[in-house]
Amino acid sequence: MKPCQDASTLAALIPHARKPALEAFVDTPSLIASFLCFVLPPVTICYAASCAIWPWKACSTCHGTGRIKSPFGRVFRLCRRCDGTGRRIRVGRHVWNEYRRVHRDGNR
Repeated sequence: MKPCQDASTLAALIPHARKPALEAFVDTPSLIASFLCFVLPPVTICYAASCAIWPWKACSTCHGTGRIKSPFGRVFRLCRRCDGTGRRIRVGRHVWNEYRRVHRDGNR
């Protein structure tokens, strides 16, 4: 056997040879399953922790200032989306509050 033979020729000569370990993760379903098992839970836990620690975020309409410039002139008005506070509740915190409200109302 020549030392310059490629891997496919060696695999054909040795039929019981094991496949490389990374070849098992090449197909799409196992990649999706790996993503769901290893990446999604830590991201979800970190987002839930950030919603618990910092329930508010800056309003995207007024960029956290609470004011919007009037289309005509130099007058500023209060932001309608955040009522002039400059803060909006995060989506995850809103979902958690709704869950707690439904749970509380169901147990009365």
